[in-house]
Amino acid sequence: MSYQCVVNFSGGVCSFMAAIRAVERFGKAHVVLLFADTGEEDADLYRFVSDCVRHIGCDIVTVKNPLGMDGIIDSHRAIPNNRMAFCTQELKQEICDAWLSANAPNAVRVFGFDWTEGGRIARIVARLSPIPVWMPMADAPYLMKNVMLDRVRELGIEPPRLYGMGFQHNNCGGGCVKAGQAAWALTLEKTPDVYAKWEAREQRVSDLRGKPCSILRDRRGGVTTPLLLSEFRNRVEQRSFDQLDWGSCSCFSGGESNE
Repeated sequence: MSYQCVVNFSGGVCSFMAAIRAVERFGKAHVVLLFADTGEEDADLYRFVSDCVRHIGCDIVTVKNPLGMDGIIDSHRAIPNNRMAFCTQELKQEICDAWLSANAPNAVRVFGFDWTEGGRIARIVARLSPIPVWMPMADAPYLMKNVMLDRVRELGIEPPRLYGMGFQHNNCGGGCVKAGQAAWALTLEKTPDVYAKWEAREQRVSDLRGKPCSILRDRRGGVTTPLLLSEFRNRVEQRSFDQLDWGSCSCFSGGESNE
């Protein structure tokens, strides 16, 4: 099949709405959804993906790095975080780019970034140049996330459960390494199994390297130091953390440090 358009389908509501607009422009026979399965996803994400594909009616391709998160953590001997998000690169960017190079090198790349994300859009356009890129949700009519969720319900599809829990994205089971303190406090409250998994990963790498290796950072007192999730538990119990620090997910947009 020769596809004219490939939608990077994250399993979130924004990429679903972008896919709908892509099908309206290109026709479902010429659109394929490309889903990078990190192996870290919430179980309800797969239900939502199936519902979306059934509604749209176009093809979907799933790609997956066989190493998984633990494999790449072990290969780097490090914990991914907002300063070195090698999980984004190896579990999403690289495998999607490889599939596209082999199967649809000339297709328009579609992403679900919306009209509020100008910086992310600029970075991804620069990273992929000269490949044509389109962000349907950055075009009019402009929709806020809550309106998109209402549109999904109107289609008879239940939105992913993570949104109802308060998470901003439906990715990585609510345990994004680019998330901030407020987001990880929510992870501890709503998906404690995900929190515990990352807590154990931090401890394993810290023991291996003989020093704290963490996702979060403590910036109190003007000094930045590692803040392990095992320590952050106490901060959450005491409500002594940055409740405005949600961090930012920028998968696929590039601009991550790998130093």
